[in-house]
Amino acid sequence: MSEQSACTGRGRIATAIGTHPGQVRPVNQDAVEVDERLGLLVVCDGVGGAPAGDVASRVAANTVCTQVRRRLLASGGDSLAVVQLDDDILRTILSSALLDAHADVMEEGAKRADTAGMATTATVLLVHGSQAVLAWIGDSPAFLMRSGELRLLTRSHNLERLELPGSRDSSGSQVGKILTAVLGRSASVLTPELALIPMQPGDLFLLCSDGLSDMVKEEQIARLLRNKRSLPDAAQELVDAANRMGGRDNITVALLEVTHVPGAGPRAAASSGISRHIASRWRAVRTSQMLLVCLAGIAGVVVTAAGSAVAWRHSARQEGVRVEVLQRKLADTQRRQHDTAQALSLAKRSGHQCAKELQAAKARAKAQDGIRACLPPVQASRAAVDAKPSRDRGMVLQQPISGDKPTVSTPEPVRGGARRN
Repeated sequence: MSEQSACTGRGRIATAIGTHPGQVRPVNQDAVEVDERLGLLVVCDGVGGAPAGDVASRVAANTVCTQVRRRLLASGGDSLAVVQLDDDILRTILSSALLDAHADVMEEGAKRADTAGMATTATVLLVHGSQAVLAWIGDSPAFLMRSGELRLLTRSHNLERLELPGSRDSSGSQVGKILTAVLGRSASVLTPELALIPMQPGDLFLLCSDGLSDMVKEEQIARLLRNKRSLPDAAQELVDAANRMGGRDNITVALLEVTHVPGAGPRAAASSGISRHIASRWRAVRTSQMLLVCLAGIAGVVVTAAGSAVAWRHSARQEGVRVEVLQRKLADTQRRQHDTAQALSLAKRSGHQCAKELQAAKARAKAQDGIRACLPPVQASRAAVDAKPSRDRGMVLQQPISGDKPTVSTPEPVRGGARRN
């Protein structure tokens, strides 16, 4: 248990925290963070039944503290002690910090197999000036103790709140406890709920995990807070009470007591010239910041649009190159088909020409074979004729044709008194 006190936005607070794993679970999956200078409390409860709940709650608590601190200092700087920020700015700071924590838990869960699917709840209280801003996701409750009365400030994001059939079971079923919104799960509808509470001196805020609220009734919590000796004692008594009732879950308690509320600030238009000057300067700074935010948003839209246009143009260029390559391939394929068809036609014509030449060659060979068959008889007859002498000079020997006998022709006598030599 610890107690801290600080001044935030010209107000004074005191804080105390306590945490315990309980009587059943060996690992404490709760996480709690306190920043007294900024008036910030964060309680996260790792989702039971999911892996690495302790990692999820620790990552979420650290991210929320870091982002709230960064945005607060960026908005007010060193003047946070005297300048009260606008309520809308405070709401935006807490909502953005929870969204950042959601992204960080998802990113961390995706790094290893043993952290996949991890999730956590988160409840955040920011005390600034005369206001307290509360934001939450899940079922980690927040209470306000004022004038001896305890009041619940949050509504749990679970099936019981939706009043679905079967969510309220008298047999003690935990169906209604199933969460509908947590940090770290992409399927979760992440819309942080916000509440603005005007503070009074003596207000006591209690943030806790359901390990306390499920074990200890609100009447007993109120009695312990009314009878507290100090904040650390009250935190310890609440943890001990939950353990005595069974301690079935991890138990975490964060207390913040308001000891002083500022009565004036730049927003209240203080009468002193210094306060009016600070208020005027702060309004000018805030206007400039809002203008810068708007310009940054416009620039972001322009850059996004330009990036989309460049990406579209690059994609179109790539598609054009792909189409051109396909057209070239198609033209090359068609040209090859044409060349193949021409080669096939030429081969057919060559085949017909070869067939004709073969037939002509066969015909010539057959004729030559016939001539060769006739030559031997003719040559024999001519040799026989040449061997016999001619007995009559006036006789003319006619060569036999086709095996006929030779004939002798006698020349006709000269008529008309031819002269004799």
